[in-house]
Amino acid sequence: MGEADATVPAATTARNVEVNAYAIAATLSPKELATRLGRPPALRVSKVHALLCYEPSASYVVIHDFGAIVFFDVPEAERRRVLDVLTTHVKDEPRSQSVEDFTIRVEPGAVPTAKFDRLIVGELTPAVAEVVAHVIGQSVGMEYYESDVDGILAKIDEFTAQVATQGRFRGALRDLTRFIGTAMRLRNRVVTTLALLDDPAATWDDEALHGVYRGLRLSFAIEDRYVALDRKVSMIQDSLEMMVDLTRHTRSMVLEVGVFLLILFEVVLFLFK
Repeated sequence: MGEADATVPAATTARNVEVNAYAIAATLSPKELATRLGRPPALRVSKVHALLCYEPSASYVVIHDFGAIVFFDVPEAERRRVLDVLTTHVKDEPRSQSVEDFTIRVEPGAVPTAKFDRLIVGELTPAVAEVVAHVIGQSVGMEYYESDVDGILAKIDEFTAQVATQGRFRGALRDLTRFIGTAMRLRNRVVTTLALLDDPAATWDDEALHGVYRGLRLSFAIEDRYVALDRKVSMIQDSLEMMVDLTRHTRSMVLEVGVFLLILFEVVLFLFK
């Protein structure tokens, strides 16, 4: 697992490279999983991502620590093998995967250009693969949470509707407490994932790669989706604070009623004697 890029064959004719991205968990360990896969060998491995390359075809796999994995021109059978290895190490999230597909057009000598449905590059280098995987990984990672966040907001709306019409929550207090815990856990995971959406290191000193990165972010509407998801998370935060306060109030009322009934029982018992 070296830090330097391995030598990959340069393209001599135009070709399309299919990119397939999956979000399978809230977190992954790139270092551990790069070792467990056995193949392909790793070009670069860090705490936040691992770049692996099938030689001599220059097909890539990129594993992100926020739970996304991106394949470049990897046959379906091999993708399934890699995903099977990864999902066996996802301990507490037996849930469906989020999937996103993209196309890179490799045209020797072409100026890197990001379009709505594809990216045109002169050569698919490891650095280009890392930048593309970073953006598509962000996209599929946010998609992984978008449905869950919408589900939590819908459930919160049900609770608030009960309070508005009945003046209280309906159902067991334990169920409400369990829901609050689930919502807080999801909120924390989303906040952690969004915090990782910084520019990749490969773009810091390469103007062309930085242009590719910015163009792809526009194509995938990363900024707009980030803002929308962040607002929803903030709504969950505010709603949870209200629900926690109401839960505390309900618990205190239960305790007060219990104390009152106990005192009443002692008074009745005294009078009876």
